[in-house]
This record gives sequence, C-alpha cells and structure tokens, in this order.
Amino acid sequence: MSELTQLYKLQRIDLKIQEDRKALNEILHELMEPEVLVAARIELENQRQLLLKTEKKRKEQDWQGKELKEKADKLEKDLYSGRVKNSRELANLDQELKSVNVKLRAAEDELLELMEREEELDALVKADSLQLRTMEQDWQQKREGLLEREQEIENSMGHLVKERRGLASAINPQIFKLYEEIRERKGQAVVTIAQGQCQGCRMLLSTREQQQVKGGNLVQCSSCGRILFSG
Repeated sequence: MSELTQLYKLQRIDLKIQEDRKALNEILHELMEPEVLVAARIELENQRQLLLKTEKKRKEQDWQGKELKEKADKLEKDLYSGRVKNSRELANLDQELKSVNVKLRAAEDELLELMEREEELDALVKADSLQLRTMEQDWQQKREGLLEREQEIENSMGHLVKERRGLASAINPQIFKLYEEIRERKGQAVVTIAQGQCQGCRMLLSTREQQQVKGGNLVQCSSCGRILFSG
C-alpha cells in the first residue's frame, strides 16, 4: 500500500471518527430528559398540590358547616322548647338563629363548590397521571434505543481508533506530522482530484501537478495546501 493510499485511508478513518463523535454528541443531547416531559411532571405535581389544598379546605368547610348546623339545631330547640318565656330573649334567639342559618347556607354553598372543584381536580390529576405515564414509557423506550446506539458507536470508535493507531505507525513520521498539521488547520488533509480540480478548494490543478499525483508523489494543492490523491 502506497503512502498516499495509507494517508487517504487514514483520512477516511478520521472522518468516520469525527462523524461518530458528532453522532455521540447528538445522542448525549437527546438523552437529556425532554422539556415537555419535565413540564408535564411539574404541572401534575402542581395539580396534586392544588387537589390536596382543596381537599383540606373542603374538610374544614364541612367541619364548619357541621358546627353551624349543631348550633342552629340547639338554637331552634331552645327557641321552641318553651323553656324561654321572656319575649326579648325569644326575639334574641330568633335573630341569632336567622344569622346562624344564613352562615350555614353560605357554608353549604361553599362546601358544594369545593366538592365540585375537588372532583374536577381529581379527574384532571388522574388524566394527567395517565398521560405522564404514557410519555415516560415512550421516553424510556426512546432512551433505551439511544443508549443502545451510543454503545454501538462507542464500539465502532474503539475499533477505528485501534485501526488508526496501527495505520499511523506505518506512515513516515514527517509525512504523518504534515498530515496532522493540515488536518488541524483545514479539517480534511487529503482530498481527491476530479475533472482536474482539487476537491478541497475546487481550484483547477496544473497538468504537471496531476501527473505528479498520478505518479504516486506527495503533492500539496498550490491553492489550499491539502494533500492530493488520485484514487
């Protein structure tokens, strides 16, 4: 295998390694939990907290309603028991009973609203929980696929790096140094010739340059400095 062919093969390995590294970076980005999933989890937790608060308020309201009912029953019993004879006291009892009944009706109305709200929130939490479980299952399935793909690429890169090391050791050190310097500057050190043009910068090559490349000589493009390869 000629030195130019070795360089070209080395270039292909480097490009594949570069491609694999890019793919790994993309996978690492994709492995981050999706924002929509995070948002759905936060929203569900907010709904759960609101449900708990509503449930607590409903229980407090229920307890307050029961206290008012007990008080109203007691006042009504005192009012109609016949034990109170004084007309002023009776009038006071009647007025207090009316006031308690007003508060009781208001408490019952609020309790009903809280019960309806609690029922709505409970249904919403159940629906959102189901949706979140589906989203998490889909994400888990996708994540497993990404991890599998990540492992495949890492294995591929391991073989490529090993192959590159062996190939690089067989190339003349000075030529390998030149290759690395050009690759660092240009990204791609070895390019082919097509229709008399350098495929790195698309500049037309002289007949002499083309003949030298075909003869197996190491030739750099006079325009971009890349190493030319005829294939």
